[in-house]
Amino acid sequence: MTNASHLPNPRNSTSLTRRQLLKATVGGMSALTLLSLAGCQPVAAPAAVGDAPAAAIPSTLTIGYDLDIIKLDPGIQQAGVDWPAAALVFNRLVEYDNTMMNPVPSLAESWTVADDELTYTFQLRQGVKFHSGREVTAEDVAYTFTRNFEIGSKGRFAGYMLSVDTFEATGPYEFVIHLKQQDVTFFPNLAVMSASIVDKETIDQVDTHPIGSGPYEFVEWVPGERVVYRKFADYWNQEQLAQWPDEIVTIAIPEVQTRIANLQSGQVDIATSIPAEFFEQISSDSNLQLLGQEISASYLCLIFSNERPPFQENKLLRQAIGHAIDKEAILQNVFFGSGESQCNLIPSTHWAYSELDCPTRDLDEARRLLAESGFDTTTKITFRTFTGQQFGVPVAEIIQSNLTEIGLNVEIESLEWAFYVEDAWVGRNFEMTLAWYGREIDPDGLFSSVLRKEQGNNPMRYFNQEVEDLFDKGKATADREERKKIYEDIMNIAILDDTALVKLKTMEVKWAANKKVEGFTLMPKGHPNFYDWKWVG
Repeated sequence: MTNASHLPNPRNSTSLTRRQLLKATVGGMSALTLLSLAGCQPVAAPAAVGDAPAAAIPSTLTIGYDLDIIKLDPGIQQAGVDWPAAALVFNRLVEYDNTMMNPVPSLAESWTVADDELTYTFQLRQGVKFHSGREVTAEDVAYTFTRNFEIGSKGRFAGYMLSVDTFEATGPYEFVIHLKQQDVTFFPNLAVMSASIVDKETIDQVDTHPIGSGPYEFVEWVPGERVVYRKFADYWNQEQLAQWPDEIVTIAIPEVQTRIANLQSGQVDIATSIPAEFFEQISSDSNLQLLGQEISASYLCLIFSNERPPFQENKLLRQAIGHAIDKEAILQNVFFGSGESQCNLIPSTHWAYSELDCPTRDLDEARRLLAESGFDTTTKITFRTFTGQQFGVPVAEIIQSNLTEIGLNVEIESLEWAFYVEDAWVGRNFEMTLAWYGREIDPDGLFSSVLRKEQGNNPMRYFNQEVEDLFDKGKATADREERKKIYEDIMNIAILDDTALVKLKTMEVKWAANKKVEGFTLMPKGHPNFYDWKWVG
């Protein structure tokens, strides 16, 4: 292990709050005033002889997010906006590479796999410290696994680890996992945020001040304004740490125009969630760079509750809605043509993609199915959507208009993002709602947690035993052509016949940055790879 050279403990830098950002943009402040707000000071006069040298101002990367974080506990995090808290504060046994398919060593410096591919033995790095100063051991890994399985469907970990049979710490730095069956998705899933290794001795404060072993310590969260992370001087990978800034600050800036304006003025270094209509503006600015994915594992769907009327046990009603929706109108009018609207949950450039007999927009067929469904069209259907993402309400309005054409009475209920996650998503309190999925790139990862029983991405509570069996078969199969056919069979059942959901489009995730960051990449899930980039600010 690289010897840790102790870095100075950097002070907190003054950061712009959301309120200050808005005031700066709307009020038309001068560049000097904006820089002053951000904590950038004019050059001082030379110090007098005998004066103490001024303390170095810490370098700070500021990210303007479209939303505030929701949870700090990686065991129960649900939203992609919580990824920085998990990625920066915690380590996992392994970390994602840019493809999300070939994880790289992290807390585990090496591992072996038994010939039957059912037993994985991990050797942990010695001397790795939590931010509390205590050494990370295999007992902490075992504690994390036990805790996450106990959290169950309230989190994501148990769904990713369906193939795990038993696990144990067989020594201070050795951790062994036994699988029930061969599973080609198991190893990459060890890098998900819910697999973050927590400190069992400080777990009581994980909701407010999480302690991990990651490259950055949690400093503070001011809800609606900022989250501050400071470099952990005793981080085990000093070579990597030296390439990154002293602090990382995320700021909630919901309005996209404000995010872009503050990126251009230097108030933030990265702006997240850039809509397609701004791609050309960013690309043509020589001071900025547009950040994207090589392939997207993100998609937008309309989902139906299988736990309550009117969609419970009414497949024909769900199919009628599928034929009524004008996906092309959504694609062009809301997303400016970005993405693809075919019904396959696997993107068209993926090795597992196959052409499906996707339902087309056909109002006559939709009316026929609606009549056959027996649904009373005088009954109101409540359509819950979210604000905070600029497409949530416009997409819902197009669908509402489409369904009116076949005689359905749909009422839109718009929810603030955090409440949507807690009430509609986690609480499963909806009849139909929009769902924006950001998944893993393996075909199982793309939609198994969406369509499998009681998984974190299945608030619909969709269940079909044939689909369950096919997913198990797909994970246990190594041959790509065989797997491709298995996932095609799954979608023919779940998407085309059962109509558990209606895929609206793939989501092309883009961020923008200034030139202070190099090599910053968005993974297929739409999250940044915080472990493979360089700060040159």
